[in-house]
Amino acid sequence: MTRPRRSSGASDDSVGTVREQELGSMYDYLAKIILLGPSGTGKSCLLHRFVKNEWRVLSSQTIGVEFASKIIKVGSGSRRKRIKLQLWDTAGTERFRSVSRSYYRGAAGAILVYDLTSHVSFNALKPFLNDARALASPQLSLLLVGNKLDLATEMPDTGAPSSTVPSSYASTSTMQAGDYPSYSTSTITSSGSASMAAQASTLRATVAPEGREVSTAVANRWASQVGVPVVMEASALSGDQVDEVFERLARMIVTKIEIGDIDPDDPLSGIQYGDGYGYSAASIRGDGASVKNSLNGVTVDDGSANLLFHGLDTVASVSLNGIEILQADNMFVPHRICVRQHLLWDKENELVIKFESALLVGRARVLRQPQHKWGCWNGENSRLAVRKAQYHWPLYTVTVLVMDDKGHIYDRQEKRIGLRKVELNQESLQGQQGTSFFFRVNGIPVFCGGSNWIPADSFLPRLNSNKYHAWMKLLRDGNQVMVRVWGGGVYEDDTFYDACDELGILVWQDFMFACGNYPASPEMLKSVEKLIPQTAYHFGSPWGGKSSGDSTVGDIHQWNVWHGTQERYQNFDKLAGRFVSEFGMEAFPSTKTIDSFLPRGKDDPDRYAQSSTLDFHNKATGHERRLALYLVENLRYALDPLEAYVYATQLMQAECLSHAYRLFKRQWQGPGKEYCAGALVWQLNDCWPVTSWSICDYYLRPKLAYYAIKREMAALSVGAFRKEGEQNRKVQVWACNLALERAEVDLEVKGIHVETGAELFKPVRIGSMVLRENRPTELLALDIEVQESEDANSTIVAVYLQQDGKRVARHINWPEPLKYLHLQQPKDLCVTLSADYKSVVDEESEEPMERVAEPGDQKIIAAMDKH
Repeated sequence: MTRPRRSSGASDDSVGTVREQELGSMYDYLAKIILLGPSGTGKSCLLHRFVKNEWRVLSSQTIGVEFASKIIKVGSGSRRKRIKLQLWDTAGTERFRSVSRSYYRGAAGAILVYDLTSHVSFNALKPFLNDARALASPQLSLLLVGNKLDLATEMPDTGAPSSTVPSSYASTSTMQAGDYPSYSTSTITSSGSASMAAQASTLRATVAPEGREVSTAVANRWASQVGVPVVMEASALSGDQVDEVFERLARMIVTKIEIGDIDPDDPLSGIQYGDGYGYSAASIRGDGASVKNSLNGVTVDDGSANLLFHGLDTVASVSLNGIEILQADNMFVPHRICVRQHLLWDKENELVIKFESALLVGRARVLRQPQHKWGCWNGENSRLAVRKAQYHWPLYTVTVLVMDDKGHIYDRQEKRIGLRKVELNQESLQGQQGTSFFFRVNGIPVFCGGSNWIPADSFLPRLNSNKYHAWMKLLRDGNQVMVRVWGGGVYEDDTFYDACDELGILVWQDFMFACGNYPASPEMLKSVEKLIPQTAYHFGSPWGGKSSGDSTVGDIHQWNVWHGTQERYQNFDKLAGRFVSEFGMEAFPSTKTIDSFLPRGKDDPDRYAQSSTLDFHNKATGHERRLALYLVENLRYALDPLEAYVYATQLMQAECLSHAYRLFKRQWQGPGKEYCAGALVWQLNDCWPVTSWSICDYYLRPKLAYYAIKREMAALSVGAFRKEGEQNRKVQVWACNLALERAEVDLEVKGIHVETGAELFKPVRIGSMVLRENRPTELLALDIEVQESEDANSTIVAVYLQQDGKRVARHINWPEPLKYLHLQQPKDLCVTLSADYKSVVDEESEEPMERVAEPGDQKIIAAMDKH
């Protein structure tokens, strides 16, 4: 029979006591969860039962919102995640809903609660569901819960009332028109435990005589109609199924994160990374790890004996023969220790390095400092003065000798250095809000097209000066002028910066803070001071400062293509900022690179795009979904054979990044109009053979995007942009001259049918057009009529620039998306070898084929050795 509500028997002392959790417990994700539903359904009691494992004896209406949190574990083994549920119990009474609705924003999950003994509460759910979908995260996870399961007497799944009324109730029931039965009700009064009696408390519950008014079938049918995937029932009084409700919702959210439907980096997702993200229990336990090494038969002359550590990552103590000789807590500070007095001559010496958990040590240091939050603060600008500097392009060799008065040289150091003046300009702009953000080098404004740099190997000792030089030569040969050393890697070896100096590459140097928020304690500042330019790791390389994140002031990271809102890459003109220091698109590496990490190479059973091995070699969260999204939006592609899929991803990346550089550079419009002054793609390189955002893979093999960027960053380039209308296509044509002198060019514009290759209109030819120096010049706005018999997506627009009869720049504007095009099969590709060369061009073209040639076009293709 139906049970009256009663106390759980908890003592006064236990009421309101939260089930204790470890202080500062770590978690992988923080998820905002809202509990919704009409008043009286027991939302607060469900929350109280889940968080405190107690029955809430005295419960009143929620006004606005009540808040609680709890960490639970989802999954098992290496896939186990700790998720902290940030729980918001919202008001169900209509008079308070105008307040509570404001708390729905940013929720990752919602639990819709109804009273399964009250069809009135069930009928009232739809407005709560609508508000949640309108205001919460776009990827909101929903769960429908019927509370008061302890009061339910099961009904047939048809939703009809039970034919038998329990004899303990003298009531009648009648069936009304509609989906739900109607019942008369009885009021049951019950005394509680002794402690409750002392408080003269009385519990009252209004129930149907048969108990349940909403059947599971009715609830499931309604949930299916409104798109709520999971229906459950629970009892806040008994605790039955309460934990399972919240755990089920947490599993739904974690699964969405794992498959890429939710991106925790997206501020609209309702999910944040926690302080334990990416750490297993083994990696954070407090016993640390030790490395031991034996030094046998050490012999030293009268000179000194030093131990040199280039970097210890991160919190470590070093002992030699049981004597501590060093404590370190900064990976980027090298240490040289004189150990002569600690060595055992001609005996075995034991060297022990003990590493502590940097995470646990860091957490302890945070708790040791006052936690004050002062709002927004962007730091201060500093200026470094160089007196009477002479600015020249050559590199000068500076030699420093340590010698005595007899000419004996004790030490010698040589450095090559160039004297340059680099200025960051942040000035008011004409016609737009905010300020500029561009660099002058030796007084010349520079559009800084370039790349981000990460460590080029997971094991740094494998890098050498030749490898660094090869990477920077790739950058220089690709017409790029700047490299940003990312703050999540390392301060590179001097040979890296020397290569940049030699090849004329500007260096944007980040502090190694990555995305962390570091304390400004005296100890931390002292550690950081060892790395700032006053004790320069390289002459003339300033630190990058902080990204403002404001598109009108400072630099921005534009990740709304790939991450964030996942915009179309054709809209990069709307996503520009004063300086875009990060943006990117993933692509697979060369199949040669893929074959290098497959155990059986081309014969490996995992040699397909969706294999576990290839997934392992991609560390981007949700990479499967994101690649598939951009591919399906833009290209016709196949997963098999692998070569075709690799080509499709590289073509998409090339198209994406060429759009970005071309459209960003168009906004570099001269003095007072430097609306966009730089574009640094994420990223140039990889640290291992992997699918990533890089434009050259681990083995220095360029992807198609490398050549696309090279074309866009040439001294002379041309672009076109079309706007489709009902009666015409308006094509805007411009050219960009990054040289320091004006250029005179001849312009030619052709319209070509995408299927037949036929010219659709008479070519437009304009001679002697002047391109102003160091900026784009708008050349032409062309209206192309749409013929009734022609598909609006049938015309490509080819634009050429010529000087003295020689083609110097070209751009082909294709109808988008490319997947809609019906391209003719090429009949002949004629390659003429005009000089002896040891290599030939094979079928693995290193340039996007849809950009290579159109019918009748002649183009010189330079052969090169492939890495």
